[in-house]
Amino acid sequence: MNRYTYPSFPFVCTYPIYQYRPHSFYFTRDFPPVDTSTFKRSLKIMPKALADVSLFVEKMNGQKDLPYKMKEAAQQSNKNEVQRLIKSTGVQSDVDVSFNPDNIRILFLFNRDDFDCCHITLAIKW
Repeated sequence: MNRYTYPSFPFVCTYPIYQYRPHSFYFTRDFPPVDTSTFKRSLKIMPKALADVSLFVEKMNGQKDLPYKMKEAAQQSNKNEVQRLIKSTGVQSDVDVSFNPDNIRILFLFNRDDFDCCHITLAIKW
């Protein structure tokens, strides 16, 4: 009787032998060399971007009628007026806004010298 035969069965049972080779299934991919020039360029612009967003928040907190005007324009679905009010705070970057009855999302777009470095999104509940 060989090792694959069971005495209670009249036939021979054979099982395939699986060998687990832990390193035979790993594939390596070749990645390009790491280039941090774009990342560094974006990081140099980031303090200016954060200052721009901070200026907007400070102006909104400092002026009593500006938040009222902004929400009133949003209730009338006047997106251009909302963007104009945001720009009136002294923001230098391009902005895109979307709003609903619950919140406003302001996307600050920072493009310097045809280089789209970063975007900052403020989502503010109102």
